[in-house]
Amino acid sequence: MSQKAKQLLIGLGLFLLVIFVWYIATRTGGVDSLFLPSPEQVFHSFITLSKGGLWMHVGVTSLRVLVAVVLSFVVAIPLAILLYWNKTSRAVLSPVTDFMRYLPVPALIPLLIIFFGIGETAKISVLFIGTFFQATTLIFDFIKNIHREYYELAYVLHFNKRQTYLMQIRAMLPELWDTLRISIGLCWTYVIIAELIATDIGIGRVIKEAQRFSDSSKLYVAIIVIGIVGLCVDQAMKWYGRRLFRYRYMRVEVS
Repeated sequence: MSQKAKQLLIGLGLFLLVIFVWYIATRTGGVDSLFLPSPEQVFHSFITLSKGGLWMHVGVTSLRVLVAVVLSFVVAIPLAILLYWNKTSRAVLSPVTDFMRYLPVPALIPLLIIFFGIGETAKISVLFIGTFFQATTLIFDFIKNIHREYYELAYVLHFNKRQTYLMQIRAMLPELWDTLRISIGLCWTYVIIAELIATDIGIGRVIKEAQRFSDSSKLYVAIIVIGIVGLCVDQAMKWYGRRLFRYRYMRVEVS
């Protein structure tokens, strides 16, 4: 049996064990259903929510995450390159980015509502701030760690500025991919907070309605769906990353 098959079986076994313990805990009456609904209740709530537009909510939430992450990377990559090449910009902007990435994003929500209202702009802004400053710092560090040989080759080949910038991006593509994967996960941790800003659609709305009516089974459905979506996205990006950057995973055998 291959290593991957063993890992899959172990993961499946743990999943079934959790379901079994969950079932026993709810059947014995040791836990109030308000705090831990039974698997049957959660399943029925899942069917009800699926018929009531659950996947539309998930789609809208996923779109918000996608827009925020793309915007953050579109701005973060050129900014990180600018910080690397321009000492003045680095001296001025680095303290700002370092300051902003330590701020708790939920604390900024009242200010964002004042500036942008309660529409989509405010929600995207919450997600953007939550990912942009972290991504900028990581990308800047990746650029600093590019091997000197790349710059020496660019000098020998008489690269202009544009070609040098493209060289930097290509040299750190595997790291950019990993940062993108991490940023998507980080963005999902903020999206529910963002969707609590007077939203009519999104997975945050489902959670808000479940809390309002004390329907913990629907709350569990929303949490489980978020986890499954996040897991699928993460695994898909890992799979594509291994194929896009095969050279990164190649083992060089020294005889």
